[in-house]
This record gives sequence, C-alpha cells and structure tokens, in this order.
Amino acid sequence: MPPYQYDLTVAQQYLKQSGVNVATMAPLEFRVIAGCISCISAAQVVQSDLGQIGIPVTVEVTPPAELTLPYTAGYSSYSASAPVAQQEAQLAWMGFPTFAPEAPTPADGWVMFVNSKSPTGNFANYGNPIVDNCVNSWFATADVTAIKVACTAANKQVYDDAPYIWLGNPTLAFGGGSVVWDKTVVKGFLMDPDFTSQSTTAIFNTVTFVS
Repeated sequence: MPPYQYDLTVAQQYLKQSGVNVATMAPLEFRVIAGCISCISAAQVVQSDLGQIGIPVTVEVTPPAELTLPYTAGYSSYSASAPVAQQEAQLAWMGFPTFAPEAPTPADGWVMFVNSKSPTGNFANYGNPIVDNCVNSWFATADVTAIKVACTAANKQVYDDAPYIWLGNPTLAFGGGSVVWDKTVVKGFLMDPDFTSQSTTAIFNTVTFVS
C-alpha cells in the first residue's frame, strides 16, 4: 500500500464533511506516560498538527503508578480492553517508549496489534472479520497462497481503517546500532523483523556459513 500523504486541504475537507463543529467540541485527550520524553514530544507534534485544522488536543502526562485500566487498555487482552474503550483517551502513545511484537515471525504483528483475540498489544481495540481471517490463516493452513490472499485483503482493510499511526525507529533504539559477525565464518543472515528495531537477533535458520 502507498504511504499516507499529509494534505492539510484534504484534512479540512474531511472535517467539513464530517459535520463536526470544532468550535464547540471538547479537546481530544492524548495520554502519555511521564518520563518518556519522545512520547511527550510526539504528542505535542500531533497536538500542533491537529491545531492547524482547529481540533483541540490536551496532552495528559500520567505517572506510571496511575496507569491502570482504562489507561492501560492494550496491555491487557482485547476482550478486557474493548468494554472500557469509551473511557480511554482518544489518543495515546503505546508503550514506554515504544512497544512492538518481537518474535521473529511475520504473524506476530498481526496477532498482537490487530486481532480481536489479541492477548495484549491491541492498543486501538481494533477488530475486523477480514483482518481476523488473515490472523486465523497463520494457524489454520500451510497453504502460502491462501495466507497471502487473506492477508492482502487484511492489509488493505487495516490501511483503509488506519487504527494506528505507525511510527518506527530507523536505527537500533539501544546500543550503537551496529551488528558484528565474523565474515570468515558467517556469510549472511536475516535480522529479527522487530518494527522498532530494538532487537539485534539473527533469525537462526537464515544464517549461511562460508564454505
């Protein structure tokens, strides 16, 4: 899917079509955890961007000790979080400072972020039958073609619904951002596809050795 485009004119057009009167609307709550500087900075950028089209946003910096349900919805299961969704902040920075599934499998992000049976990590309380079908396919069949068909449809659905603003780190979040190996022994390998780049784990079955 193509990247989302930032277009202030289109945003104003959508807002007008929605019928929302920003002059009388209550400020949106953007909840972030105290001590997370990057979270607060990102919230302030969003606050500024939405302010350009007249949508008020209040950034709520919350001490970790106060982060209980519904504020921690997403850290618990979808079934526990969904019933308190209306009590949650309209916007939230998920994690401290970030969170992403870390298992070296492409199924992990689907299972955690956008699954109505998610055990944790579904911060948007997002569920859609088309997307669930993709998630279920990882565990129901070994037919790669069938999985691709199901997940292509799911990818479009998530893209259209946009339950998240996807922000990732281009370099390793911890350490110097370098991975070192002995090139006289190891020829190549693939890295753990952790979205936030916090992991430097090589996927074992992709390692090839110098013959």
